[in-house]
Amino acid sequence: MRIAIIVAVFLVSAGLSGLAVAQTVEMAAQCDKAEKQLAELIKKPDSTDARKIKEALGLDILDSCSSPKGDIICYQCVDKDQKLRTLQLLQNRETKRFELLGFGCRCRDEK
Repeated sequence: MRIAIIVAVFLVSAGLSGLAVAQTVEMAAQCDKAEKQLAELIKKPDSTDARKIKEALGLDILDSCSSPKGDIICYQCVDKDQKLRTLQLLQNRETKRFELLGFGCRCRDEK
């Protein structure tokens, strides 16, 4: 009886974790579209507010950190193979302008 309960708990928890990953993938934007949108948004002269960029993209900030050049903001997206990836922006400390750094997340790589 005890083994049956342990197996049932394991199966339920494994099933729920799969649902959580599926929901995350479903909610994340497509990387190629998000990359194009970010590139267009940061070209605008008034693109110095991370909150406005977040709202325009509809992406959640996955992580953020400081670097010698400024603040890095990482957004989560899904690639063509339905794998989660991250896109990163740098907000230059001096100019307050954003620069698209491409894929990856230096905030997580350095931890």
